Amino acid sequence: MRWEIDEFKVAGENNGIQGEIDALEEVLTADYGFNADTFLIPPKDSLRALQREIFQFQEEHSKRSELLLVYYGGHGMLDKYDRSIWAQ
Repeated sequence: MRWEIDEFKVAGENNGIQGEIDALEEVLTADYGFNADTFLIPPKDSLRALQREIFQFQEEHSKRSELLLVYYGGHGMLDKYDRSIWAQ
């Protein structure tokens, strides 16, 4: 997943965070046969959108034993309670 607005991406080039995601997806799908999806985190109401995406995955895959691997392309920090804060 990455932020919908990727200020490090140049139009028409595979660079920035999307370039990292594309490279990882190629390895996971071509070399290991996994399915891969990219979630674009919207700038508005991002926490709810992300929660919906994860809950939807849980609903669709709750009857099977499956692995959810999350790769986050972005910045992060810890708040005063040592909780992760993901930032654009």
